[in-house]
Parts: sequence; structure tokens; C-alpha cells
Amino acid sequence: MSHPLKLAAAAGILLGLVACEEKSSNRLNVGGDDKAGACKVSNSTLAGTSWVYNKLAADGSGAREEDIQTRATFFEEGGQLKAKYTVGSYSDVYTYDCKLNEKLGEWQCFEPPKYKDWCQALITGGGTCDAAALKKLAGDFADDAGIDKGITEANETVAKFKDGDQWKQFVFNNNNLGNKLQGRMYVKVDDKRCHLRVTDNYMTIFDAQMKEDSNPVGTDQFVQTEEDFMWEICTDSADLIAMKSDKFPEKEDEVQPCLPNAGCSFAPGETVNYHYIGTDGREAKDGCAYSYDLYVDWKPVSKGNEAPVVEFGKAKEVRWGFSQTFDDSKAHIAEIVRFTTCEGKKEQVETACNLILVK
Repeated sequence: MSHPLKLAAAAGILLGLVACEEKSSNRLNVGGDDKAGACKVSNSTLAGTSWVYNKLAADGSGAREEDIQTRATFFEEGGQLKAKYTVGSYSDVYTYDCKLNEKLGEWQCFEPPKYKDWCQALITGGGTCDAAALKKLAGDFADDAGIDKGITEANETVAKFKDGDQWKQFVFNNNNLGNKLQGRMYVKVDDKRCHLRVTDNYMTIFDAQMKEDSNPVGTDQFVQTEEDFMWEICTDSADLIAMKSDKFPEKEDEVQPCLPNAGCSFAPGETVNYHYIGTDGREAKDGCAYSYDLYVDWKPVSKGNEAPVVEFGKAKEVRWGFSQTFDDSKAHIAEIVRFTTCEGKKEQVETACNLILVK
């Protein structure tokens, strides 16, 4: 690539999972109109449905309001129910495998086991990491194929830090109650009100003992939605930048992103100019077309947008860029799913995102 512009500073954008609460909550908040007999969704028909968190309003009135930042969708893959869940994140979407607990009448949806991370937590907490220990932690969700690899990789990583200057920090990173090692969601249909009763937890390992604690949702209700939302995880939060200028930055010193963590923001109604400056997929190939789908605040704005190809020096490159304005003063996230179409075959390149502040 003749023009590799990268933006290391943007890597500090805060796009991660919302902070967890230290105390778990088992209280179920219910409300709304009684819709007994009208619910068409059951524990056996969740596939193909989407849901948003129906949280209590902050004013203490007892009213409910939908929080689309926290949403879940269910689908079948290989005959198994799966879920995509945002856990209240701006840009992360986590995939869970679901198994029905017939005795409790609820779906238990867990992230796939991360054996390397689990093994590191066991070792730094003073425990033993072996196949038996990992299988016990994974329970019905055990994937035997990845256990040996996870143990090997964990032992190699531990050996690099053991007795070194960073060993204490490594132990703390892997052995603390806030180390989220697996998302766990428990889902049951409340067919009287046609809500989902969701318990949103995470699993951690502390002092070699498995523990569960709650994410901020705790146990609460989700309501069904027919809206189209973003369900792709953002894999690139550094290369889609927001600028005051609408001119594409062709030189290093022209890259002037407006970063919230650097104190930069936009005024209500001010145009935000987004430019993709990364190198992945930016080199244009003869006979190929380039496009993107645009989502703002998790809702689709437009799909199938053409990304133009321009001459740059002796090469051709793709320019993914767009402009947007916002009227309300808060953080806003824009996400683009980039595609290439060559010889009639359309393939996804990646999902890029950017968080800006309007105030």
C-alpha cells in the first residue's frame, strides 16, 4: 500500500463493556400491561426474535423505558440456539451458546470457554490447571478440542512472567473479582406479560474458585422488538476517525481526529466528518466494487452505500467516508460494515466504529 496512515492515538477510545456492579441482584422488576394469552413467543420459539432491555426510568416514577444499547437477538446455528448480546456496550456484541434447562424451564446462554484465560486465573490464584479442572468449570458447555491448546498457551504465558518484574501485576490482572472470564445469561419467557426474564451475569475465578456476579442489568425484563439493529462486533475502533474537516487527510500531519478522551467534542448541529484511514482493504483492485452499511447509535442509517475509488499517486485506493450531524448532547457511535464485491462475490471486510461526544 502506497499510503499507510494509521492512528495510534485513537486506540484509547472508550468503547468497552460497561463497568460491572460489585453486588449481585436477584430482584425481578416487572410491570406493564398484562398480556396473558397474547404472547406468541415461548421457550421453544426464541430463535428469530430480538429483545431490548426495558429498564426502570431514572426518575423513580416506576415507569419503564427501552434501552436499545442493551439488546439481544436469538438465532439457530447447526441446530443449536445461540444469542448475540451487547451487555450494554457501545460497540461489543458477544455470542453465547444456549442450552435449555428443562427442570428450571429456562435457557442458559454462556460464552464459549476461554480455556487459556481460565487456566491463567487458576494458576495465579494458587490452583491447579488441568483438563479435569477446566471441564468442571465449563460443565455442559465444555469443548474438549480446545482444552489441551488452552493449557499449553497458558503455561507458556505464565512462564514468561513468572518471577519477573511484572509477575505481581500479571497475578492481579488474572486473579481479581472483576476479571470477566465468561458471560452468562439466563433467559425465561414470562408468558403472562410477554417479556423475557433475563439474568445477566459473568463468571470469574478468584483464588482458584469459580464465582458468578451480576452485570448492571442484574435480573430484569426485556421486551421484544421488530426494529433492525446493529449485531456486528466492532473489530476496528482506531481507523475510522471523526474530524472537523471534510477533507480526507492525505498526509500524516493532516490527521486531526476529534477524540472525547482528548477533550474534543462537537456542538449540536455541527457536521461530523468521518474518514477511514486504515490500510485494510483500502487498496483498490480492478473489477471490484466497494460499499458499506452505515449504522448510527445502533440503528441503520443507510445500506449499500458506494465507496468511491480514487487515484492516489500511482495507485488506486478506496475512500470510505461520510458525514453526520447530531442534535442531542451526549455520546454517539457510528459504525460501518465494509464490503468488497469481486466477480459477483460480496465479502465483508470488517466493522469499524467511532465514538464522538456532542455537547
